Amino acid sequence: MTVGPDSILIKSVKDRYNSSVLETIVLRDEVTHVIKKGSLLQICTFLKDNLALQFNFLSDITAVDYFPQKPRFEVNRQETQGEVKG
Repeated sequence: MTVGPDSILIKSVKDRYNSSVLETIVLRDEVTHVIKKGSLLQICTFLKDNLALQFNFLSDITAVDYFPQKPRFEVNRQETQGEVKG
């Protein structure tokens, strides 16, 4: 499946949180939304609770130190879509 700008993930996040989305990147059919840090909890809750999306598994979280840049730190999360069994 090819992910395009009209995919449900891109459209639903941008339609609902457009002012919080700084950038959206699609690379190898994987979507990355760069968002304002104050919107993280709200957007993650939306992704988890939305029945059409169901991002219900946090598969990775890490941080990057861009010293000497400002802002210096960045948190990266990867969530997986789908049903978790077990």
